[in-house]
Amino acid sequence: MAAFTLAGLRIVHQVATAGSFTRAGELLGYTQSAISRQVAAMEAAAGAPIFDRSRRGVALTPAGQVLVRRAAEILADMAETELELAGLRDRLAGRLTVGAYPTAAMALVPRATAQVTSGHPGLAVVLEEASTPALLRRLRTGRLDVAVIGIGHGLPE
Repeated sequence: MAAFTLAGLRIVHQVATAGSFTRAGELLGYTQSAISRQVAAMEAAAGAPIFDRSRRGVALTPAGQVLVRRAAEILADMAETELELAGLRDRLAGRLTVGAYPTAAMALVPRATAQVTSGHPGLAVVLEEASTPALLRRLRTGRLDVAVIGIGHGLPE
């Protein structure tokens, strides 16, 4: 009885993206024959061919289109699951106070905060906006954990 596997779904997805078994093998670190075996197992599980093979590469069959679309969703869900589970093991939690000068507070810090908190769900980031000299004073007195400051001509040392 053939069954879908995560490894097989990853390989089918990579073959579809790369356009060939050989290129997928190079990208994943597998031999071309290992890729072929996995694709054959996925085709057995699907009960239909996944790829039309030619000398110029591969093209998805209708069954392959369904499988690759669903594989992308499943692999994304698994990546999110791994991230969420890592967050449960994550010891980085609590409150982080970040100070930034106005331009950084509008553009740089929100993107960085989103990236950090997505990987560390137990972390709450508080943003304070101020000038570089004020940020440095707050950092020195322990009111900030991190400061994004401006440097350059016309700014204090």
